Amino acid sequence: MPIVIDDIERVGRGVGPWTIPARRAFAKSSAYWVLRRSLNRYVARQTAGGRSFLIAGHRGAGKTALVEQVVNDMRWDAIESVAAGGVVDAPRRPFIVKLHGPSLIAPTWGSLPSKDSEDPQSVTEPAHRALIQITLALYRAFAQEIGSGFELHAQAVVPRTDHLEFAGQLQLELDQAPDPATIRYFWKRLSRLNAGVLWPDPPAGLDGLPADQGVREVVALATAAQAFRVCAGKPSQTEANSDAFEREIEAKTTGGLDFKGAANKLMGVVLGVGASALAQANQRSLTEIIGLGLATGLLSTLALNWTDTRRTTRKRARDYTFIRDFSVATLDRELPLAIDRIKSAGLVPVFVVDELDKIPQSAVKIAELLTQLKHIVTDFGFFCFLTDRDCFEAMGLAINASAYPVEHTVFSDRLLITYEPPELTEHLRNLTRWDDSAGSEEKEIDRRAQRILVLETVLRARPHFIDVTRRLARACDVNDQVRATSDDLNRPHCELAATFQLAIQLVFEDPVTRMRLEEDPGILQHLVDTLYWPVGAWEREEAEFEYDEDRLRTYLAARGGAGSTPPTAPTLSFLLDRLSALFDYLEDTTRISARLLSGADANKPWATVLPTFTSALVSRDA
Repeated sequence: MPIVIDDIERVGRGVGPWTIPARRAFAKSSAYWVLRRSLNRYVARQTAGGRSFLIAGHRGAGKTALVEQVVNDMRWDAIESVAAGGVVDAPRRPFIVKLHGPSLIAPTWGSLPSKDSEDPQSVTEPAHRALIQITLALYRAFAQEIGSGFELHAQAVVPRTDHLEFAGQLQLELDQAPDPATIRYFWKRLSRLNAGVLWPDPPAGLDGLPADQGVREVVALATAAQAFRVCAGKPSQTEANSDAFEREIEAKTTGGLDFKGAANKLMGVVLGVGASALAQANQRSLTEIIGLGLATGLLSTLALNWTDTRRTTRKRARDYTFIRDFSVATLDRELPLAIDRIKSAGLVPVFVVDELDKIPQSAVKIAELLTQLKHIVTDFGFFCFLTDRDCFEAMGLAINASAYPVEHTVFSDRLLITYEPPELTEHLRNLTRWDDSAGSEEKEIDRRAQRILVLETVLRARPHFIDVTRRLARACDVNDQVRATSDDLNRPHCELAATFQLAIQLVFEDPVTRMRLEEDPGILQHLVDTLYWPVGAWEREEAEFEYDEDRLRTYLAARGGAGSTPPTAPTLSFLLDRLSALFDYLEDTTRISARLLSGADANKPWATVLPTFTSALVSRDA
């Protein structure tokens, strides 16, 4: 019966429209659990400050996949907990903010520009450039989370009407970094100002979200958008106030003293009488005489009135103008604020700096960058720096060369992704299955073929995660069925490869090996390289394999690359001892069978893969 590779996990799980996407099964090494524990404590606010990890490994070791697996596992656990009503406090979940290492790190270094610089917007010091890249990536990733959550809630509205179109409009608005009023309008339109859009609704009658969850999201998005605008353009804001004071006093006096008024009136009468007498002397009519007298008296009175006016005026004006500083020099203050408000909304950013192995002398430049941005990296964020083994080894040399350098203290931990052979073997065993409808004899043949397939795959992958994935992909057809039949896998050359792998795993499970790995986990990669060293010679069908301390040192130096940390003399002695233990098993395979059958019950079935036609894979000269 054909063997099937079933490497898809978590299919069908989900909460309403919050469906967990299908993904390939992941082999969880010790690095997974170290990172998972630290991130879990950080998300739960059980630790103060930030965290930073240096995650290293050969190309294809699964560095990015490791971080994504940890984040996604915690993400969906949190979503399911909220949907089930199992959250008593404000829920939080991580999300990934991807950063391109070569864009973040430059050859030369400077300090952050001050706000008093003549043109701070044009300053391009590397530390300042790094802040810009972090801010831009943070907003983009957060906007993506917001847009996805908004769309999921729009799908849940019945009837949907134009809500899906409205969700698409929000996506376009997010590209422009909208202002707070615009953001609030969208939340209010979808009636999510209370519950928000980042989480599914808890069951009816159960509290699982803060009462102001939607408001927190609006505040966080507005703050992140403001920081984004600072980096993407040149915003400006002016606030002007004016204060004016004016006072006017006017005093006006009309008339004069009574004596003068009386004299004026008397003078008017006298003039009027005189005018009348003159008119009579000129033989005027009575009417003309009376009119001339009245007019003369009135005019004389008006002509003699007077007016006195005095005016005092006081004025005072004051103008006040506030121009907000939107220069990029303020990012060292704006970025922590944005991170804190995003956390308050329930999302915890995990900054993943990838492709650092593409930078020459990356170990030195990473240390210099961390010195410049220590307040961001170690106090406010969770950072994962992904690099290769050369950088990891170079940092190890720097740490050993001086007392507590920056490389020693700035990282919460340094993880070198290396899978122990038993870990990958168990992972592959869980991925393979066969048709249970066959008879008992056929089932046993299929089980043996499955074990041989697993062991041979791990052996030839050395055991490198991407090589394991590639070998499985090549072995399967479009229906995920292994093309090789059980009879093919039960042939001698496959049995020998499986036996070689079993011998290596027994060396790893030996108490001497386990004790040394517990004391010094850093030698794991050296141990893997050492035990798989003879595999290449065996695959090339070389008649002899010679090893000693000098040859082993040269081989490990080539595996580690330039700048790698050479193993110490005690470590070399231990590695040679483990290599000798491997050849002890290969020289007499009955020892393998005896160890498997006398050990745990889970190991006993593996003894069935041992070949019956020979009891020795190698012969060793005295």
